[in-house]
Amino acid sequence: MLGIDRRQGMQGAAATEGRCHACFTSEQVLKCAAIAGAVADGNDRYRQALYDVRDFLATAAAEAVNAPVVATSAERWDRVDAWPWPRQ
Repeated sequence: MLGIDRRQGMQGAAATEGRCHACFTSEQVLKCAAIAGAVADGNDRYRQALYDVRDFLATAAAEAVNAPVVATSAERWDRVDAWPWPRQ
């Protein structure tokens, strides 16, 4: 896991419950879901995109609890956003 481990995330979540630290746009959520769905449906061309989605989400979670990160979630999102939307 990048930037944060499960225990650290749970501690940060308990300390900041009710506040939104890692807010996503609906476009970001929909694109992440579309990429995950494409891979789940057997579209291996999006496998690397799914790794980029994982890195984006893990980095956003790390930033939410002020854990150190190698790249920002905005930088990670740029990688996800560069992928074309999967066809339905």
